[in-house]
Amino acid sequence: MTDNIRYVHEETIHNFKAANEVVPYIIQLLEPKSVVDVGCGIGTWLKIFEDNGIVNILGIDGDYVDKSLLKIDKNKFVDFDLEKIYKSEIKFDLAISLEVAEHLGIESANIFIKTLTDLSDTIIFSAAIPKQGGQNHINEQEPKYWIEKFENEGFELFDVLRPVFWDNQKVDSWYRQNMLLFTKRKDLKVKLGSLESFLGKHLVHPNLSMGKDNSINNCKKQLETIYAGKKGVRFYLNLLIKALKIKFR
Repeated sequence: MTDNIRYVHEETIHNFKAANEVVPYIIQLLEPKSVVDVGCGIGTWLKIFEDNGIVNILGIDGDYVDKSLLKIDKNKFVDFDLEKIYKSEIKFDLAISLEVAEHLGIESANIFIKTLTDLSDTIIFSAAIPKQGGQNHINEQEPKYWIEKFENEGFELFDVLRPVFWDNQKVDSWYRQNMLLFTKRKDLKVKLGSLESFLGKHLVHPNLSMGKDNSINNCKKQLETIYAGKKGVRFYLNLLIKALKIKFR
């Protein structure tokens, strides 16, 4: 990862709403005593783990994160290039990485998974699927792409989070669509194996699909208005100026 800003964390999106719904369930299900969030952003998910009694937390992300927006103590945050392997002497009970991997180059995908699997034997992972869209998505993949990489590290998929939160309107659609759980722990495998599973299927959440359709329809309406000459004179003048700048730059 370069030092360029890859992602701008907006508090309107990176809020506590989804975490408040998901984290208590995760704690009840997995009973972690320590949690690391790789690609933690401003630490909203870790803050909710902390509020629920998990004080041993660590957030890892690039130096582009605005530290003034951090929701966790700065001494619990580490600046690190996520396209390199993060080495730690500490093993955490749980590692999470939510909607991060799609922002990293495809050449570093194996490295990123290696970081996660070195940090914990249990991982909650989500990454954008093809055509999901978003800020600087450069490696959108179907679930099977990531599942295979985790399996190569000796982890087994338990797709038991998506069935629980699929219809929960308080959780952002991308989490409901993409959250997967992987573990190497034999005791957890017995427990998780009895739960409802979506079996790692490539699914598109209806909310995201409708959002795409609405955006396309809005663009079409804007174009129709422009072509019909219904915009003001200043709009068309600015459009002409922009076109000339592009042509002669």
